[in-house]
Amino acid sequence: MEPRTAPAGELVDRDAELSTVDDVLATGRTGPVALTVTGEAGVGKTTVWLDCLARARARGHRVLSCRAAESEVRLSFGGLVDLMQAVTADTLIRLPEPQRDALECALLRRSAGPAVIDRRAVYLGVLGAIRVLASESPVVIAVDDAQWLDDASAGVLDYVIRRLSGEAIAVVTSMRSPGEDAVPFALFDGERTHRLHLRGLSLDGLHRLLRARTGRPWPRPALIRLHETSGGNPFYALEIARAMDRAGTGRTAAALPLPRTLAEVVGERITALAEPTREALLYVAAMPRPQVTELAAALGEHDDPADALQDAEDAGVIEIHGGTVRFTHPLLASTVYADAAPGRRRQVHARLAQAAFDTEAGAWHLALASTRPEQHIATALEAAARRALARGAPSSAADLLELAARHASVAERPRLLAAAAERLFFAGDAEGARRRYEDALAETPPGEARVRILLDLALAVFYEEGPTQAVPLCDQALAEAGGDVTLAAVAHLRKAWYSLNDHVGRARSARSAVDLLEGGDAPPDLHALALLSAAWFAFHAGHGFVPAEVERARALLPADGPTREASMARNALRVFPRYLDPLRARADIEAVRAAAADTGDESSAMQSLVHLSEMDCWTGDWHRARREAARAVEAAEQIGQKPWRPYARYVLAQAAACLGDLDTARTLAREGLRTATEADDSWVSLHHLAVLGFIALSEGDAAGADRRLTAAEELCAEIGLGDLGICDHYGDHVEAVTVLGDLPRARLLLDRLGERARRAPRPWIEAVWQRSRAVVLTAAGELDEAETAARAALDAHPALPMPFLRARTMLVLGRLRRRGKRKLVAREALLAAREGFAELGAVAWIAMADDELDRLGLRRGTEHDLTPTEERIARLVNDGMSNREVAAALYVTPKTVEAHLSRIYRKLGVGTRKEMAEAMRREEAE
Repeated sequence: MEPRTAPAGELVDRDAELSTVDDVLATGRTGPVALTVTGEAGVGKTTVWLDCLARARARGHRVLSCRAAESEVRLSFGGLVDLMQAVTADTLIRLPEPQRDALECALLRRSAGPAVIDRRAVYLGVLGAIRVLASESPVVIAVDDAQWLDDASAGVLDYVIRRLSGEAIAVVTSMRSPGEDAVPFALFDGERTHRLHLRGLSLDGLHRLLRARTGRPWPRPALIRLHETSGGNPFYALEIARAMDRAGTGRTAAALPLPRTLAEVVGERITALAEPTREALLYVAAMPRPQVTELAAALGEHDDPADALQDAEDAGVIEIHGGTVRFTHPLLASTVYADAAPGRRRQVHARLAQAAFDTEAGAWHLALASTRPEQHIATALEAAARRALARGAPSSAADLLELAARHASVAERPRLLAAAAERLFFAGDAEGARRRYEDALAETPPGEARVRILLDLALAVFYEEGPTQAVPLCDQALAEAGGDVTLAAVAHLRKAWYSLNDHVGRARSARSAVDLLEGGDAPPDLHALALLSAAWFAFHAGHGFVPAEVERARALLPADGPTREASMARNALRVFPRYLDPLRARADIEAVRAAAADTGDESSAMQSLVHLSEMDCWTGDWHRARREAARAVEAAEQIGQKPWRPYARYVLAQAAACLGDLDTARTLAREGLRTATEADDSWVSLHHLAVLGFIALSEGDAAGADRRLTAAEELCAEIGLGDLGICDHYGDHVEAVTVLGDLPRARLLLDRLGERARRAPRPWIEAVWQRSRAVVLTAAGELDEAETAARAALDAHPALPMPFLRARTMLVLGRLRRRGKRKLVAREALLAAREGFAELGAVAWIAMADDELDRLGLRRGTEHDLTPTEERIARLVNDGMSNREVAAALYVTPKTVEAHLSRIYRKLGVGTRKEMAEAMRREEAE
């Protein structure tokens, strides 16, 4: 419903406030800005709000507005429907189809059908539509009486506003509470949010208002008394003035009523209306979104509301636009409703339930019409909850289900409470879900239903508080599952997922789930998930890969099963290959992220970003990794995914550390370590310790690296974590301890790394193990064996798209050759290492390579220097290879080799192969 425009001359004594309004509208043409107007009831918040909207329209802004009411607070998307009324089909057609379909269902523009609409698709659709509008002209999003906005609409606005960055959008709200955090959705940070707290009018301002409204001046003594009585509150003052005119007492100070509450004065104004008008107004006050047609249906054939509504409109109590009825002030509505006796209100709600055009509204009316539990009301409320969920409003569905539980039989109450808890959990309220699961559990007798509630409660507890309290709930569910094999298997699986600090136990629990499901009639998606979980946890416990079980799971899994287990199993199949084929895994996870973004599945999108950033760190695209990680951190904070917040910070710290932004990386890793430790999340704690160790190693602080990585090693042992998949802290620790000169301990760490490579062979661990062997053997003076190990590490790299690891191996190779006084081949390796670090932007490691090159004592930085490629070609030619053989070895053409040889001859000042070999021998001997 489009709000009315404030009449000319209605706004008085608000020059400073209107100046702020003008500033906000001007700022809103260049970027997001917010204005919130607060103050006591009647002080003029709505008047300022309406004037702001009128000014916005005059300046060419597109205005999307809604005026919330107390009776609408439980109606799902009630505010959103009004807010988006001005958004036409021409705008919606420009959205992706999943978003458009979801939004049209939420706005009641078409039926939701049997499928449940994902609320996140609704959120994304609203965001997309507003961005489309903002691309055409500045937009004002305006909410009056925001304290009464329904939860579903507030959730949409919270989502949208948090994601605005450069759009030309102003958000204008009014509400009673002056608290900065009282608005039920996000506002912008810092100077982008302006706050106006309205106070009463001055004496002169009040006089101008009264003269404009009543058409006559007021004597000053009466004006002073009225100002004192009303506190300058314009609504209160006008109501007292109306009371005086109705009483015919004149306008003297003596005739002014003694100070009374505003509610009393408003009550007198309502009482002055005729009985049929007051009756119609009671129905209007009881309706969430009053419509003239619905009101007529409720009043019956013989009670045409037209005349009654006309009298109320003439008296300024209501306004009617497009068939919608609204009180001119919320106090009028609450007064009308509060003055009616409870029994009379129930009668009104009973008649409105019969006349309601909307399932949700009808169910609410039924509930408010009764004082005792009634099954038919519970049934209606549950149906309304299904409709709210189908429209993408799970929090509204939870409210309806909780109310249904109050009206249901004792046997039905737990089921409805558990259903309400589930809706709240998937709406992002883990704490609220936990409370309702606990209520349901207290009323549920032993059996399957109780076990399922225990398992769902464990999930909510895990996301709210972590693993410590979640695991015992799984044990309790397991004990109560009895002979139900499927339930027992699910309990074992849940325990495996939540036992973050016992990886041996995780592997054991997942294996128990598999054993229970083998040979039976288990659901294939659950069986597949159990197999994948067992393989995953066995690997991390240090038992190696079990590829056969992964393939069995793949064969069992339905292609498009809709269950939670099927979704989790498909996700595991995408994540597992990260350790074996990160490029293929990245493509699969990127497809998941894109699909999640289209449907507004922020949780999946955020988790995908974390995985993508981590893989981009591995494969060397560090700038992209940093961008993705920053988005993941923001998303994890916005959607309340507590367990993922420190993990997202880890990948951001890792990307910063790789790029040499070591101070930022250290700050992020320390904060992430603190958060993960507080959450008792050892997995993420280990990753932050690994980043801190890498930072210290990058700074040349071997002792600091050893401290951090020893803590990581001890934590791994404490929780039974035998293999981290891909995490270079194993090799970093060997290198740090070797630099410190503790070769016996370095060899012990090297042996452990080799055992991991034997149990779960893969290119990454082979490369790191062989590089680490080269480091230790070099320190022991076994240079030939060290060279062999370094070359074995390089041999693993063609199957390993990790250029940073290759550059580190070249650095190790250069160091060992320098130690063997083979200066030219050392320079060749060190230049290749430097080139690799420079291409990646590894600032700290470029400095290391430069330091090693300086220690060679060879001429650097002149036109005579050979590039790494030229060094390799010259070395192969000196070994007796023909141009064609060199070309085959380097995967280039013979013409390319000839061109390089010409440059080599020119740089060395030679003309034959023999002279080139002699020149290089002389330079190496210098």
